[in-house]
Amino acid sequence: MVKVREAPEMRKKWPSCRQAAGGSGRRTFHLRPWPKFICNFTEKASLMVAAAVTYSEPRLATFWHYAKVELVPPTPGEIPTAIQNMKKIIHSAKAGGFKHLTVKEAVLNGLVATEVWMWFYIGEILGKRGVVGYDV
Repeated sequence: MVKVREAPEMRKKWPSCRQAAGGSGRRTFHLRPWPKFICNFTEKASLMVAAAVTYSEPRLATFWHYAKVELVPPTPGEIPTAIQNMKKIIHSAKAGGFKHLTVKEAVLNGLVATEVWMWFYIGEILGKRGVVGYDV
């Protein structure tokens, strides 16, 4: 087996990761020296990942709890109720029911309508895979 020896000046400038981390007394030789910032990054990467997982686990549990309830498609029993609600809204609009809304309710209804309109455009842009053809 061929022994490869380090130059003493390189050992002082570029310690191996084990030496930089204060490892055991044995020297670990790498053919390519490791800069200190790479050693620090590799040591702390697992800590950063663990912190991210610890931070996100309860938030993801809450998200999945509400997603299972709110993001399900309507059941066949809910469809007639939705149709009746739409008929009431249309009848109210024809009869002038919007005249009896407060300013706050009117603004909220306008914001909801704008949000639905914008999501429609976003879906169209994603479907066409480009903004070309829209006056944005």
